[in-house]
Amino acid sequence: MLEKLGHPDATTTALDAMVSADPHNPVVLNNACYARAVLGRHLDVALRDCDEALRMTPQDPNALDSRCLVRFRTGDFASAIGDCDAALKARADLSSSLYVRGLAKIRLGYTDIGHADIAAAIALDPKIADAYAGYGVKT
Repeated sequence: MLEKLGHPDATTTALDAMVSADPHNPVVLNNACYARAVLGRHLDVALRDCDEALRMTPQDPNALDSRCLVRFRTGDFASAIGDCDAALKARADLSSSLYVRGLAKIRLGYTDIGHADIAAAIALDPKIADAYAGYGVKT
């Protein structure tokens, strides 16, 4: 909300405070990771938070999904696909992982299977493409 109101530094400060207040909580770490990934800011910190959340809860599909988006945003498309695959193995109906995996596959030149993932994501959540376009993440 702070970001949308034009306060990006306040957003970062709030995320830092959230993690500092509960640094051993994988849910807090994942939420901070995901928020930074959505914003496309401080992705190195986001990756660190995701990695720490996954150290505590190694197969958490939500943390894997968040790290998938971070890695996509950094251009590490192969690793993004790996994280999305792991998230989908744990939770096959995770439309966000299907969508980002599809985008990553397209970026790597696997257009047909990338579009198939995107279609599957849209079948699960018809608004997924609009949501990610709002984050600046699109084909």
